[in-house]
Amino acid sequence: MLKILIVEDEQAVREFLVKTFDMIGYITLAASTGKEALEIFEAQHPQAIFLDLMLPDKDGLEVLKEIKTKDPNNIVIVVSSKTEDKIIKKAKDLGGIEYNTKPFFRESIRSALSNNLYRITAQDGGKPKILIVDDEEEICYALNKYFSRRIEADMVLTFDGEQALDLINKTKFDIVFMDINLPGKDGLAVIEEVKQKNKHTAFITVTGYGSQELIQKARKLGVVDYFKKPVRPEEIFERLKSILIARGKFIVKK
Repeated sequence: MLKILIVEDEQAVREFLVKTFDMIGYITLAASTGKEALEIFEAQHPQAIFLDLMLPDKDGLEVLKEIKTKDPNNIVIVVSSKTEDKIIKKAKDLGGIEYNTKPFFRESIRSALSNNLYRITAQDGGKPKILIVDDEEEICYALNKYFSRRIEADMVLTFDGEQALDLINKTKFDIVFMDINLPGKDGLAVIEEVKQKNKHTAFITVTGYGSQELIQKARKLGVVDYFKKPVRPEEIFERLKSILIARGKFIVKK
């Protein structure tokens, strides 16, 4: 799995970013000062860094300069409340690949990383295994068709909760797209049972039920994302892409 470093002195923002990337499979490191960031960088060699510019002990631009001097290929994405053009220009001149201003959305940050990381990272994790579970067969076939045209992956489809649980227990899937209202066994019940012994598999729910209660329950069970039907395959594909990049398994179809 790929390592990323979050450099942010605000604890709430730092924890938010750590959780954002932990839940899709990155090894996520964190630092609250420039000194700590450079020490972790030297020891852990993360492939990408999210860097705040306003740090308590060191100018973030100086940290950026030191990182790029030591590793010109490292991906550094600046996340800052500073919006002055001259600062944005300097950050990019020093090698910051993107500049994101606060406040930001979780998906914009995930996309900033995935859009840059897969281009320079060797995808040596092998072909991913993906399971699509939905009692509406047309949804299963539509997602399978959309994904299969774009990536190399072993795709499995099922329309029943009990069958899904049996498949997951027998196969180490990277990602499971799980409907909630299923024959045989409820989707959330499947996820709860699996998560007790399987931390590897990332679950994404795709369902017609969008109550806040269900969403909160899904989040507590460790669901990476929650989509309410009807859904656009391209939107779901972006989540899929982020997870597979984190695992070194995003293999574009040739």
